[in-house]
Amino acid sequence: MDDESLVLAKLREDLRRQGYVRIPKSLFCLDDSRVEALRASFARLFDGHYETGIYPDEIHWRKGISRETATREICNGWKADGCVADTVLSPQLGRLACALMEWSSSRMGQDDVLHKPPQSGPVGFHQDGAYISDNFTPEQDNCLTMWIALDDADGENGALQYAPGSHLWTQQPPSLTEPDEKDNNMKTLSFHVGEGKDHIDSLRQAAAELGRDPLQAVASVRTVPVSTGEMVVHLQNTWHGSGPNTSKDRQRRALVAHLLDGQVKWSSTTKPHYIYGRYYIKGEFTPRDDFFPFTYRTTNAHH
Repeated sequence: MDDESLVLAKLREDLRRQGYVRIPKSLFCLDDSRVEALRASFARLFDGHYETGIYPDEIHWRKGISRETATREICNGWKADGCVADTVLSPQLGRLACALMEWSSSRMGQDDVLHKPPQSGPVGFHQDGAYISDNFTPEQDNCLTMWIALDDADGENGALQYAPGSHLWTQQPPSLTEPDEKDNNMKTLSFHVGEGKDHIDSLRQAAAELGRDPLQAVASVRTVPVSTGEMVVHLQNTWHGSGPNTSKDRQRRALVAHLLDGQVKWSSTTKPHYIYGRYYIKGEFTPRDDFFPFTYRTTNAHH
């Protein structure tokens, strides 16, 4: 077994045990030129300039309308910007996801263009599976979140926080996934913090509902600092969030790729989340490559 295989084996072990893992620079790190290019892409996207002429699927921040200190998010920026697409659809990311998850192929599920400016608020604890994995079958281990830092991130400016081992608790608690009749019975999950609550309140609530000690769950939370260009990955059921950016002048930008097992099919028991539902074709079982492109396939992949 060569050195890279040994590193990957250890990463797989750590990922299965704690639900998240930071990827060493030897396996992945963006160079300075790509980081600068992506920062420029972020600025264009949030200014409302889409070089492909295609709008992203979601835009959560509007220049001149939204507060400057509000956390900004765009979903599926790859459809609107070539540099974002080149990064999240890269075979390098797909190959790494397949190695970590032991998939034979990977697809793009969804990307997130994230920007937490100075003095912006937190992101509440949540599981990605509630809005991604549940759309597809097999549901277990069908998605890997790959979070790439475009700025140094730490506790001051709102780095990712995880509850280690929380992916082993169970699926999303019923009380946190409420049907919304106006949105095709989509599963709703707030990423924002309600008045009078902190951003860890949802983790505290989930732990209590699942028979865990809420105090112990909160005490277990770990902040994971990363340097610019580095990546941390986590499983679909790992509880995670991030604190506020309390700095005066530090940005915290990140590009996120939610990659799917390339062999997933549409779920026959769950109506798709509203983003995914617009790409579901009645009578079809396999997601279309135009909307969920393959990012990597091994020689053993069959489709």
